[in-house]
Amino acid sequence: MIKLILYTDTPLYGGAEIQMELLAKNLNRKIFEPIVVCGKYKTLNQFCENLENNKIKVIRVEAPGKHSLKNLASIKEIINNEKPDLMHIHVWNPMAGKYAILAASQLKIPIITTEHDPFKLNQLKTIIKKSLIKPVKKIITVSEENQKLITQLYPKTKNKVVTIHNGIDLANAEKELRAIHLQEKQKIRKDIFKADNNTKIIFSAGTLHSRKGYKYLIEAFQEVSNEIKNIKLIIAGEGPEKKELKKLIKNLELTDKVELIGWTNNIYKLLSCTDLFVLPSIKEAFGLVILEAMIAGLPVIASNIGGIPEIITKNAGILVPIKDSKTLAKCIIDIMENNALRQ
Repeated sequence: MIKLILYTDTPLYGGAEIQMELLAKNLNRKIFEPIVVCGKYKTLNQFCENLENNKIKVIRVEAPGKHSLKNLASIKEIINNEKPDLMHIHVWNPMAGKYAILAASQLKIPIITTEHDPFKLNQLKTIIKKSLIKPVKKIITVSEENQKLITQLYPKTKNKVVTIHNGIDLANAEKELRAIHLQEKQKIRKDIFKADNNTKIIFSAGTLHSRKGYKYLIEAFQEVSNEIKNIKLIIAGEGPEKKELKKLIKNLELTDKVELIGWTNNIYKLLSCTDLFVLPSIKEAFGLVILEAMIAGLPVIASNIGGIPEIITKNAGILVPIKDSKTLAKCIIDIMENNALRQ
């Protein structure tokens, strides 16, 4: 039996954590004994509950934030107590997981990392990152584009980088979609979307961060709403840009047409009530939510950036340039006014 620690120091429950959860749940338990180690953030309570419901051991680190040196001692203690055969560290930000890498390397535990979102760092951080990568036995990237980027930034990693695309649990997704009834859809549209059954719904979901490009989607939607009547934009998620986005919505006089609805526990329920999915990211390592939109049977418009073109290949959706509200608006109008194209 291989005892495996899956580690993250993220304070958020997002795409990387969903992949960790899927991996832990689906590993062959005759071969692997997975243990998930993460911070004691309230935002991760659902993540941890999901794991424990699947009989996966969860250990929560008490350290106050990912930069605290206390993490190093805490992770060393966990390694000494659990005696794992392997550490799989999920690097959601290029400098994430540093104390786990240090602890595992000092205690001679083999390390695999998944680089969920690599990007260029400043000179000092690049030096630190190179030293962190050195003891790692294998580096997983979630897209071919990210693999190219990692090997460009850190050429010595070339022989230990492999791409494993993110995925979704198809059986679970299909089960959840089948369970959604017409009355529930009508209730979601009325209570959450604040829309009637005749309103067309454009939907997006993700962290409300500048890198997600929601500013450009909202600007595009102003033009869309001038062309198409009885249409709304719904954005699910929380994040640091929420206040600025609310201000933009107000300034563009879209308060009654754009809803920021916060986080959702069941993305499929919301997707099943919508007509079009849009992901306007400026930067996107992969774009897991696009897969969720696709399995829900939605047409997709997304930015031609990062790992997205590896998902949206020929006839699977529409790719648009980043930060281009005009083109985005035109594509939305084209697809919303053409039923055959949308189908």
